[in-house]
Amino acid sequence: RGSWVFDDRVAASFTAEAESNIPGYRQVIQLSLAMLGHMFPPSPTVRLLEIGCANGNTLKALLAAGYADITALDTSQPMLAQCAAQVPSIPTSSLIQSATIPPSLAPFDAIFANWTLHFITDLAEREAYILACYAKLREGGLLVLTEKTMQPESVRALYASWKRQQGLTDLQIAQKEAALSGVLSTAPAEWYHRVLARAGFSEVCVAVAQLGFVTWTAVRREAGGGG
Repeated sequence: RGSWVFDDRVAASFTAEAESNIPGYRQVIQLSLAMLGHMFPPSPTVRLLEIGCANGNTLKALLAAGYADITALDTSQPMLAQCAAQVPSIPTSSLIQSATIPPSLAPFDAIFANWTLHFITDLAEREAYILACYAKLREGGLLVLTEKTMQPESVRALYASWKRQQGLTDLQIAQKEAALSGVLSTAPAEWYHRVLARAGFSEVCVAVAQLGFVTWTAVRREAGGGG
C-alpha cells in the first residue's frame, strides 16, 4: 500500500496538487454549480452536502453563488482546517470529520461527491456509500459524482503526458503513482453505471469525461416516477 495521506503538507498545497493532477478540476466545479443552479436556484431553503470538501474550493464557489445551507464532510482534519481558514464564513459546525454520512443529517436537495469515493478501496463499501447518498437525497434531489476510473494503458499514457504539460516531471509522476497505489482504487465506468441504477437513481448521465476522470449527474426518483 502506498504512503499517500491527506496530511498538513498535502492540505497546504492541495489546490496546486489538484490542478496539476486532475484534468478539468475547475471545469467540474463550475459544472457542478451550473447543474445545481438549473435544478435548485440559490435559496435559503436549499440544503447541500459536499462529500470530500478538501480545502474548500467548491464550498467557496457555492457560497459565492448564493448558497448558504451547506454541510461539508472530509476524513482529513488538516483538510478541514484548511477549509475553515479559506472559507471563514462557514460555521465550524458545518465542517464534519467523518468517513460516512452521519445518520443525524437531514435529507439534502443535492450532494456533491467529486474525486472522493475512489479512495474507498473496497467496492462493496463504495457501493454502500453511493446507496447512502441516495438515501440522504430528497425525492428529485441531485447527485454529482466524479471518479478516476479504470483505463487501458493507452489512456494512462495520455494522462501522464497531460501531467507533464502541467509541469510535473517523470519522477514526480512516478512518485505520486506509487504513493497512491492501494490508496486510490479505480473501477470501470460501467461499474458506476450499474451501481447508480441499482441504487435507484434516474437520469444517470455522463456530464464530463477526460482522460479517465468521469463526472456523472444522477437524480433520485420522485415517488411513482419512471426510470
